[in-house]
Amino acid sequence: MNFSEMKEVATLFAASKLFPDAPAMAAAFVKIQAGAELGFGPYQSMTSFDIIKGKVALNANGQAVKVKSSGKYDYQIVEHTDTACEIEFVEIHNGPIGERVTAKN
Repeated sequence: MNFSEMKEVATLFAASKLFPDAPAMAAAFVKIQAGAELGFGPYQSMTSFDIIKGKVALNANGQAVKVKSSGKYDYQIVEHTDTACEIEFVEIHNGPIGERVTAKN
């Protein structure tokens, strides 16, 4: 997508008001550009990045997409409740790689 096309798409995303962290074309453009650099399309970029205190950050959805699309790694949900979430990262052909991430509320 060239600059003009990306600007037009960003304008439409901002106008949709579906992305509160990108209420203007420029913010939507930045999210789309950040995603393009990781191989994401415009919609996936808008849903995979958050703008937090003026910084663009790859969110959990975007991180999950990158892990699953790597072709080498995946993750399994070990626990998912109202108070805890634990995932285990696995190498697709070799099983668990010893990395577990736990978040508790």
